[in-house]
Amino acid sequence: MGRFSNFFKKNQKQENVENTESPKFPEPVANDMFKTVPVDEIYMVSIPTDWQIYESDRFRTVNKDETIHFSISNYANDKVSSPLDKKALEEQILPLFENFVKEGGYIAHDDLEITNDYAYQAFNVDDETQYYYYTSRIIKQKTLVVIAFILKEKGDYQTTTSQLIKKIGSQIYHKVADL
Repeated sequence: MGRFSNFFKKNQKQENVENTESPKFPEPVANDMFKTVPVDEIYMVSIPTDWQIYESDRFRTVNKDETIHFSISNYANDKVSSPLDKKALEEQILPLFENFVKEGGYIAHDDLEITNDYAYQAFNVDDETQYYYYTSRIIKQKTLVVIAFILKEKGDYQTTTSQLIKKIGSQIYHKVADL
């Protein structure tokens, strides 16, 4: 299958938490294929162990052979105290995806997913595939944080990479202050 196939076989019993009111923060993934890392002192995510964080204007990682680059951006709104639902994701993210195609020359894959928890789609851009994943969380019971993942991989679309970005998105952990 692919380089992440063993992970998905091992974790098929884990279920995705739907975003009804505010997504519940899951327990960190405990296995040797993933490590949990902080993002902007707001929350934590689990990423593959071979990805290395590097200095940038946002959270960025790269895999060992530099074929995958992954970044996370956050947008906060303290005037909104509920997470984005399916309708809000459609209204905010679909025009962005459409703009990628119209103005950016991206070629959209037929894999668009919008749920009550996330919006996802992959695109071909030059010699790489870019996977986009948007979700939101309420932090400190009052601030909406929209979270954008972008995973860029050299080469053609990979189902395992699509599954990977969704798995990372389902594993966003609330950061607890150090005591």
